[in-house]
Amino acid sequence: MLWLFGQIWLWLLAAFVLGAAAGALVMRRARRPAPPPVQAEQTQWLPRPPDEYVDPEQPDRGHRSGTLPIDWPPSQS
Repeated sequence: MLWLFGQIWLWLLAAFVLGAAAGALVMRRARRPAPPPVQAEQTQWLPRPPDEYVDPEQPDRGHRSGTLPIDWPPSQS
């Protein structure tokens, strides 16, 4: 089989290069420059206020702790 590879290695290399080039052309993205924003769009964005300080000792706002009643879950008789 080595004699066959010796005869077609150049064709295999050319096919790989052409396939890689075709794949790169298909997969590349067209880079279009973004148009500058119009005057109405420039005033629509407002910066956020800086985040408040979060004390690491305080529990999360959504955290709730407690105990369930003794008969939880309700027994189904």
